Amino acid sequence: MYDETVRRAYPNAARGMLHRIPLGDLFTLAVEDQPIELQICACLTKAHYFDYGLRNADEHYRFLVFKVRGHNLGRRLVTVELMDRSEVLVDKGYVYERVTHPSFALRPEEFAVDYAVFEILSTVKPIEVTWRDLRRDFLIDLRAADLEEFYVGGLMGALETDH
Repeated sequence: MYDETVRRAYPNAARGMLHRIPLGDLFTLAVEDQPIELQICACLTKAHYFDYGLRNADEHYRFLVFKVRGHNLGRRLVTVELMDRSEVLVDKGYVYERVTHPSFALRPEEFAVDYAVFEILSTVKPIEVTWRDLRRDFLIDLRAADLEEFYVGGLMGALETDH
């Protein structure tokens, strides 16, 4: 049933264009015909630093934060925008759209880190995140993920900005 739901929701999946993204593992994605090595980690938190400063989640909510680390393995400058049209599905069937999405420009050999953030009810468990770009559909399955609750200052320190 789950695979059938994925096929209906993501028509590109029938043509082999659904990319399952491994949480925490390194993977390579072609962006503007350049290879970009990416790593995505996730956590739950009550507060997050945005461009304008620290923000607390609304009462009875928390943030689902994806930390995206990119490394340009190509030969040209590339702009990476991930999870632009994305949503998270939770165990109660609710769907949440992103608050922010990662975006960075990378010159050859450069590294960068940015965040995708969703604000979800505190009482739900995230199941999966999906997003699309022009030609591909992506899915991060969170069912088996052990998403820990972090507090400001302890947000995913294992994935540092330098390599």
